[in-house]
Amino acid sequence: MASPNPNYIGLASGGNLVANDVYAGPYKTPYSIQFNGGVQTQLSRGTVLSVDYVHNATLKVPLEVDTNRVGAANTLNVAAAQAAIAATLSGYPTCPQGYTAASINCAIANGANIATFSSGGLDSGNNGYNFTGQPAVQTGAAFGGINPNVGIGKFILPIGQSGYDALQVVLQEQKAHPLPGITESNLQISYTFSRIVTDVAGTNTEDQFFAGASAWDYNDPSYYLGRSTLDHTNELSFGGSLGIKYGLKLGVVGHFYSAPPTSLTLDDTQYSGQGEIFRTDVTGDGSFGDLLPGTLPGAYEHSVKGGASTRSSTITTQRRLDCPRRQARRSSAQGSSPRVNCKRSEACSSPSLSLPPPRSATLPSVPSMPT
Repeated sequence: MASPNPNYIGLASGGNLVANDVYAGPYKTPYSIQFNGGVQTQLSRGTVLSVDYVHNATLKVPLEVDTNRVGAANTLNVAAAQAAIAATLSGYPTCPQGYTAASINCAIANGANIATFSSGGLDSGNNGYNFTGQPAVQTGAAFGGINPNVGIGKFILPIGQSGYDALQVVLQEQKAHPLPGITESNLQISYTFSRIVTDVAGTNTEDQFFAGASAWDYNDPSYYLGRSTLDHTNELSFGGSLGIKYGLKLGVVGHFYSAPPTSLTLDDTQYSGQGEIFRTDVTGDGSFGDLLPGTLPGAYEHSVKGGASTRSSTITTQRRLDCPRRQARRSSAQGSSPRVNCKRSEACSSPSLSLPPPRSATLPSVPSMPT
């Protein structure tokens, strides 16, 4: 008789029905579409110049997505939210009890913040602090996912993509006895003007097939297609060798490239994950620490500059955070179902965020509930 399978979804979470970094079936093998073309000409005897265009598109890249959307704005459980607010208010006996706007305002006036309400359950079921992805029917989290009977459903899906485009210029020279005392020379200089883009999030996009990185937006995994961490717009390489009389040989190799891209993300470390869906989940998908509104991955020092001439510029964005999440909060206080069908084109609000100063990673604050 065969023994039972010792490994199954949920085992790592005490038997809870959760999935974390599980390949979804059927598995599909990533593939690439490549083509290139170029010209080559001889400038002089032993000197050749080559100019090529290279294109590579990779599809079906593994990308992690929470299919249960735990923490997403449109998964608000109004009854659970009201219970969480009421539980939080029990710690403020001088305030009106319940979940009315007056009760909430009183608690805030007495020092409560979003982390306080998060401790009572007004948060994602996967905030990494008091909730770690278990089913909402056990935790009572207000944003427990599409199906509250199961927890996070982080499956690796074959939906990612990346692309590479480059103009490559190579100058090669080989000569015999180019100068007195030199028996041979071999020199090469190459320049590449390129761009690598991907929708794989995180800092380990170098190995996009095995990094297990999440999408930037679970609601629309392919929406944020930006520069990969491997991207360098300009690369200059050179190398060569000289054969000296009597057998001595000298060689040199050099490589220069422009700075790698940096993604501007909102700081989600202040409360160790508590209440971050209200502060840094701009897209309303349940994940937090999102990209700075109005930017794409790898935007800093590329499409977004931090120099003195642009320091006073602003990014105006239609923040979906202000629409779905605040509507959800209002609904929990009013006892109604949330209206969270906002799209990117809807102008729920358009705050302006100042660009970061030169060489600084400090980001401007984003309007939110009191912290």
